Amino acid sequence: MLFRSFVETMSYLIAENIYQNYEIRNLTEDLSLRLEELSLIYEISDNTDINNSISRTIEYIVRKSIDLINPHFVVWEREGEENHVIYLNDFIEEKKSAIKGTNIKALCERIKDMKNDTVLPLIVNKVGKYENLLGTSFYDMNVLNVPVVSGNKSFGTLNFFKRDPKNLFLNDHLKLMETIAKSMANIIKNGELYQQIQNLL
Repeated sequence: MLFRSFVETMSYLIAENIYQNYEIRNLTEDLSLRLEELSLIYEISDNTDINNSISRTIEYIVRKSIDLINPHFVVWEREGEENHVIYLNDFIEEKKSAIKGTNIKALCERIKDMKNDTVLPLIVNKVGKYENLLGTSFYDMNVLNVPVVSGNKSFGTLNFFKRDPKNLFLNDHLKLMETIAKSMANIIKNGELYQQIQNLL
């Protein structure tokens, strides 16, 4: 009886220690991600100028996001505009082949159709396994879809693509790109307000 009580107590203490270590590790990872997000916001604000054109500012932000999560290419869908802007990853060999044979616009539309809420981000790893993307001749790639919104106003969507289906998008990538998207939305909104003021002067 005494031995059984000792074993139960030790088991409880070991389990409690494991749980505490798990909680501390999760908290440390969460704080590390928050610090990275704050550093990212500071860096973007420090390197963007309201006097620059919005397109140049967007390109800087997208290039920063490419550095962070290393997609093969990024598609910027500006709200209300027909044409999409494609940014290729300069660090990938034969970068132009990354989009070869892909109907980018159709793929972005299909991804958008998969979402119930247009203001929430979406990770779609291995797109070929989803019914509404079957038979589209797309490669079995991974997609991270992040809306660029401020309040109730949508400025567009950033779509990040990875050609290698084994190179998955993770929740940490999503959180970082949400930070990017929020900064981008604020910069576009402020740029538009600045332009309106300039037009009145």
